[in-house]
Amino acid sequence: MSRDTAAADALRLLALLERPFEADTAAALDRLIQPYQRRMPQLAATERYHGQADPAGRTPDALLRRRIAQTIVLFLIPALRQRLLDPLPAGPGPSAPDCAGVLAGLVAWLTDRYDGPASTEHLRGLAGDLVTAAEQLASTAGGRLDRDDTPDLADLAQTLLRLETLGWLLEELGDHRGPATLAGHRRRLAAAAFGRIEAVVGRFLDQPDQLTLFDSAAVIAPTDAVVVVASQLAGAPVAAAPDAADSAAALGSLAARLMQLADRLQAFAFGRIGRVGSNRDYFRALLRQLDCLVRIGRGSAGTPATPLHDLAVCADAHLRGLAQAVAVAQARLLPDRTTRSLLNDQAHDIAAVLDRSAD
Repeated sequence: MSRDTAAADALRLLALLERPFEADTAAALDRLIQPYQRRMPQLAATERYHGQADPAGRTPDALLRRRIAQTIVLFLIPALRQRLLDPLPAGPGPSAPDCAGVLAGLVAWLTDRYDGPASTEHLRGLAGDLVTAAEQLASTAGGRLDRDDTPDLADLAQTLLRLETLGWLLEELGDHRGPATLAGHRRRLAAAAFGRIEAVVGRFLDQPDQLTLFDSAAVIAPTDAVVVVASQLAGAPVAAAPDAADSAAALGSLAARLMQLADRLQAFAFGRIGRVGSNRDYFRALLRQLDCLVRIGRGSAGTPATPLHDLAVCADAHLRGLAQAVAVAQARLLPDRTTRSLLNDQAHDIAAVLDRSAD
């Protein structure tokens, strides 16, 4: 039985457990857990459910609940835990947040609806195991940030969301210290990532060329990931998080750098308006970066107020200013055919970016 199959079975099992415990539900539950029960030959015959009361006086329903608890503890919880913590892309089956929700639901059933030794023994260390695994996940992500010249923000965003999910799950399991620890790890990872982004953008601002432009584009292109990272730094009250002041400083520092980047991109693009021989791909690259900055600023609008909120306004104004400058050039310069064709291309490129930004 694969991990992904067991995780999907856990989702179905929880849905059945939420229904009234009637004959059809009991039969469906019995069918669902039978493949797992066949992997437990050590069970005595009296532990198996045959629709009859056993010699010890337990009712069929009680026996079925015992078998469900054994299946949850020995097979389904380990599968959910593995899928939740696996850093590799998950195969078919529940997503990481779904796995967390199912795991919390099964634990609640074991705690509230089934009072047996199997649940108590196997769940005692679950929260501790999750904290340990989360610590390893954060450490691995931090190591990658230290090693890589350009941070992989898409990968980091997935890690941050996974840590956030684990924090929520720990709260559901009654662990009130683990979530705060994981929140601190998320803020530190986000601050470190923003420091790397700031350094990459700074190289372009200090020494603008095609190579540094490409590097700066690479780190801000995954706009959704940048927004996820920013959300880890926004809105944490200092009283609740001693490192929140450092988080706010990192966010403010990067926002200032990105505003400088927007200004520089606009200046470079403006200098190429109507200039025959200028590289159209380079001009488009400048526009795409401005579009990314608009999206980052707008994507952050749902978080508590941050310096990134002004970024969208600034970058959008630069794009519209470039469009106006091209229109003025088209109207006033009486350009020759080559220049007129170039201005038409530039007007088209800017309009395309503004259309994307409006989506």
